Amino acid sequence: MFRGFYPPIYDKNIPPEIWYADYVRTYVERDVRKLINIKDLSTFQTFLGLCAARAGQLVNFTELSNAIGVDVKTIKSWISVLEASYIVFLLKPYHKNFSKKLVKTPKLYFYDVGLLVYLLRLREIMRLKSNQAPP
Repeated sequence: MFRGFYPPIYDKNIPPEIWYADYVRTYVERDVRKLINIKDLSTFQTFLGLCAARAGQLVNFTELSNAIGVDVKTIKSWISVLEASYIVFLLKPYHKNFSKKLVKTPKLYFYDVGLLVYLLRLREIMRLKSNQAPP
Protein backbone atom coordinates (compact mmCIF):
# COMPACT_ATOMS: atom_id res chain seq x y z
CA MET A 1 0.00 0.00 0.00
CA PHE A 2 2.76 2.45 0.88
CA ARG A 3 4.74 1.79 -2.30
CA GLY A 4 1.90 2.07 -4.78
CA PHE A 5 2.06 0.63 -8.27
CA TYR A 6 4.05 2.98 -10.47
CA PRO A 7 6.71 0.86 -12.25
CA PRO A 8 9.79 3.11 -11.65
CA ILE A 9 9.49 2.53 -7.91
CA TYR A 10 10.10 -1.18 -8.51
CA ASP A 11 12.07 -1.08 -11.75
CA LYS A 12 14.70 1.40 -10.54
CA ASN A 13 14.26 0.67 -6.83
CA ILE A 14 13.46 4.29 -5.99
CA PRO A 15 12.16 4.98 -2.48
CA PRO A 16 8.43 5.75 -2.83
CA GLU A 17 8.49 8.96 -0.78
CA ILE A 18 11.17 10.41 -3.09
CA TRP A 19 9.49 9.22 -6.29
CA TYR A 20 6.03 10.52 -5.31
CA ALA A 21 7.45 13.88 -4.18
CA ASP A 22 9.16 14.29 -7.54
CA TYR A 23 6.08 13.07 -9.39
CA VAL A 24 3.74 15.53 -7.67
CA ARG A 25 6.18 18.39 -8.11
CA THR A 26 6.68 17.60 -11.80
CA TYR A 27 3.01 16.97 -12.40
CA VAL A 28 1.88 20.13 -10.65
CA GLU A 29 4.62 22.47 -11.77
CA ARG A 30 4.87 21.40 -15.40
CA ASP A 31 1.95 19.34 -16.65
CA VAL A 32 -0.96 20.98 -14.86
CA ARG A 33 0.33 24.44 -15.68
CA LYS A 34 0.25 23.50 -19.36
CA LEU A 35 -3.29 22.15 -19.16
CA ILE A 36 -4.90 24.96 -17.18
CA ASN A 37 -3.92 28.39 -16.02
CA ILE A 38 -3.06 28.04 -12.34
CA LYS A 39 -1.89 31.23 -10.72
CA ASP A 40 -1.15 29.81 -7.28
CA LEU A 41 0.48 26.36 -7.25
CA SER A 42 0.14 26.01 -3.49
CA THR A 43 -3.65 26.32 -3.83
CA PHE A 44 -3.67 23.45 -6.34
CA GLN A 45 -1.44 21.37 -4.05
CA THR A 46 -3.88 22.03 -1.20
CA PHE A 47 -6.66 20.93 -3.54
CA LEU A 48 -4.81 17.65 -4.21
CA GLY A 49 -4.48 17.04 -0.47
CA LEU A 50 -8.16 17.75 0.10
CA CYS A 51 -9.09 15.36 -2.70
CA ALA A 52 -6.93 12.71 -1.05
CA ALA A 53 -8.63 13.32 2.28
CA ARG A 54 -11.98 12.79 0.58
CA ALA A 55 -11.03 9.66 -1.39
CA GLY A 56 -13.85 7.13 -1.39
CA GLN A 57 -16.41 9.77 -0.43
CA LEU A 58 -19.10 11.59 -2.36
CA VAL A 59 -17.66 14.57 -4.23
CA ASN A 60 -18.95 17.83 -2.81
CA PHE A 61 -17.77 20.57 -5.17
CA THR A 62 -19.15 23.35 -3.00
CA GLU A 63 -17.37 22.08 0.09
CA LEU A 64 -14.07 21.86 -1.78
CA SER A 65 -14.66 25.32 -3.20
CA ASN A 66 -15.27 26.82 0.23
CA ALA A 67 -12.28 25.04 1.78
CA ILE A 68 -9.86 26.32 -0.86
CA GLY A 69 -11.39 29.69 -1.66
CA VAL A 70 -11.96 29.22 -5.39
CA ASP A 71 -15.23 28.97 -7.27
CA VAL A 72 -17.05 25.71 -8.03
CA LYS A 73 -16.27 26.01 -11.76
CA THR A 74 -12.56 25.97 -10.94
CA ILE A 75 -12.95 22.88 -8.73
CA LYS A 76 -14.81 21.06 -11.50
CA SER A 77 -12.13 22.09 -13.98
CA TRP A 78 -9.34 20.86 -11.71
CA ILE A 79 -11.07 17.52 -11.10
CA SER A 80 -11.51 17.20 -14.84
CA VAL A 81 -7.75 17.67 -15.29
CA LEU A 82 -7.05 15.06 -12.62
CA GLU A 83 -9.39 12.68 -14.44
CA ALA A 84 -7.85 13.38 -17.84
CA SER A 85 -4.38 12.68 -16.48
CA TYR A 86 -5.47 9.45 -14.73
CA ILE A 87 -4.81 10.64 -11.22
CA VAL A 88 -8.41 10.25 -10.03
CA PHE A 89 -11.66 8.84 -11.32
CA LEU A 90 -15.24 9.58 -10.38
CA LEU A 91 -17.29 6.47 -9.77
CA LYS A 92 -20.89 7.04 -10.73
CA PRO A 93 -23.43 5.40 -8.43
CA TYR A 94 -25.25 2.31 -9.59
CA HIS A 95 -28.97 2.74 -9.99
CA LYS A 96 -31.51 0.86 -12.08
CA ASN A 97 -32.99 4.12 -13.29
CA PHE A 98 -30.58 5.53 -15.90
CA SER A 99 -31.66 9.14 -15.24
CA LYS A 100 -30.83 8.83 -11.55
CA LYS A 101 -27.39 7.44 -12.42
CA LEU A 102 -26.64 10.64 -14.30
CA VAL A 103 -27.89 12.95 -11.56
CA LYS A 104 -26.61 11.28 -8.39
CA THR A 105 -23.30 12.36 -6.87
CA PRO A 106 -20.22 10.28 -7.76
CA LYS A 107 -17.45 9.19 -5.41
CA LEU A 108 -13.83 10.23 -5.84
CA TYR A 109 -11.08 7.60 -6.06
CA PHE A 110 -7.36 7.67 -6.83
CA TYR A 111 -5.93 5.26 -9.39
CA ASP A 112 -2.76 4.68 -7.40
CA VAL A 113 -2.93 3.98 -3.69
CA GLY A 114 0.74 4.93 -3.22
CA LEU A 115 0.02 8.44 -4.45
CA LEU A 116 -2.95 8.61 -2.10
CA VAL A 117 -0.75 7.51 0.82
CA TYR A 118 1.83 10.14 -0.13
CA LEU A 119 -0.74 12.95 -0.37
CA LEU A 120 -2.26 11.95 2.98
CA ARG A 121 1.23 11.81 4.51
CA LEU A 122 0.40 8.42 6.03
CA ARG A 123 4.02 7.26 5.91
CA GLU A 124 5.05 10.24 8.07
CA ILE A 125 2.21 9.58 10.51
CA MET A 126 3.17 5.91 10.81
CA ARG A 127 6.82 6.87 11.35
CA LEU A 128 5.87 9.32 14.11
CA LYS A 129 3.66 6.77 15.83
CA SER A 130 6.37 4.12 15.73
CA ASN A 131 8.89 6.55 17.29
CA GLN A 132 6.66 7.35 20.25
CA ALA A 133 7.55 5.61 23.47
CA PRO A 134 4.90 3.28 24.89
CA PRO A 135 2.94 4.75 27.83
